[in-house]
Amino acid sequence: KPQDERHDGARKYIDQIPNVKVIEDVANWIQNEAKKRMETILQANPKIDVVYAHNDPMAVGAYWAAADAGRADEMIFVGVDGLGGPDGGIKRVLEGKLACTFYYPTCAAEGLDYAVKLARGEDVPPEVILEPARIDSTNAQEWYDKVTVD
Repeated sequence: KPQDERHDGARKYIDQIPNVKVIEDVANWIQNEAKKRMETILQANPKIDVVYAHNDPMAVGAYWAAADAGRADEMIFVGVDGLGGPDGGIKRVLEGKLACTFYYPTCAAEGLDYAVKLARGEDVPPEVILEPARIDSTNAQEWYDKVTVD
């Protein structure tokens, strides 16, 4: 499942950092729910360095809660999806709300290409690994232009 991959992948790196206290909460992939959960977390935790969310909307919801509390500048916000468009995570990186987002390839286009090849009797690789990409202030405009359809 994508949520397990995102969770386990993030923890693989976070758990290597000494003296990090991790607070895990569930917002069910919903922006408003993430905002509500973050409001509670902010009240209970005077120091927060990084907020990581399994999707961009939850990261933005957490950002809004911190901004409303006057604390958004104390921490950085990281999302996953790397979606384009005016409400996507890449736009939020360009606006400075998210420090970064990660493009998470869905493999739909590749799956269709391989299905067509199989239907034609062509060989396809037995395994295809699509790499995610980090989108931050250094490449957000390039990614936004690439994935946003006007």
